[in-house]
Amino acid sequence: MRMEEAYQLDEFCLRKPRMEDVDSIIEFASDIDVVRYMDWRLEEDIEAIRARQRKRIEAWEDGEGRFFAIALRETNEAIGSITFDIEGDGAEIGYILRKSAWGKGIATKCARLLIELLLRQEGIRRVWATCDAENLASARVLEKAGMRLIGELPGFRVRPNISSEKRSAYLFQIERKSANAE
Repeated sequence: MRMEEAYQLDEFCLRKPRMEDVDSIIEFASDIDVVRYMDWRLEEDIEAIRARQRKRIEAWEDGEGRFFAIALRETNEAIGSITFDIEGDGAEIGYILRKSAWGKGIATKCARLLIELLLRQEGIRRVWATCDAENLASARVLEKAGMRLIGELPGFRVRPNISSEKRSAYLFQIERKSANAE
């Protein structure tokens, strides 16, 4: 599935990743408050971040871009990212924002836009996301983005920045409206 290289929102945009984003990625990927509920460890290895960023850029060049930088429109500085993975007739989304961008509605607007873009794609019937059961801020973002809570998934995933044990998560989902429902 091919996506546009950029989508403009109010004061920010979703855009194709760039190597210039690496310093910004290091800022939020190495902040324990930001990565606390992620399913990957706190990242401080700049070479590993550069390698992942190169792979994301190559995916875009191959027409398989599934990773957007969330950037300030005025400066084009990356302040986070939002991604999606296609599975069957659906897509899972995930996002991360640096701490200074929290509480401003940015994650909600970006999630809402990506959900809308995905549900317009032929073959995509539903979009879902999970968040740690203790990550109430993320749960609220998903609700405000139009998803509904489907249920709790006990022992869903390890959150290595919190524990080596599997933790519960909430599953949120939204489905494409059928033509009959309109």
